[in-house]
Amino acid sequence: MRIIVSRNNQDFGPYSLATAQQYLSQGTLLPHDLARDAAVPGAASLPLGQFLASHGMAAPSAGSGNPFSQAYQNLRSFDLKLLFPWSTISSAALF
Repeated sequence: MRIIVSRNNQDFGPYSLATAQQYLSQGTLLPHDLARDAAVPGAASLPLGQFLASHGMAAPSAGSGNPFSQAYQNLRSFDLKLLFPWSTISSAALF
């Protein structure tokens, strides 16, 4: 089965179920993106997480569905040197 995924009225795909599940676990696709069967014109759309679950696909890794957990992971991976470039500011080359 191949599916079309929609976000902000833009369609992506078609993807296989396994590819969609992989993109979901990577965060490229989101659980609330809408998914529908590519082979059925006018098929009803469901949230991607629900669509995959209804076709027997396992949920993505733990915490990826929680927006606070995802935000925390993003903050932890953020390099503070981008916000506070002290070495660049204090270097003689700047002056």
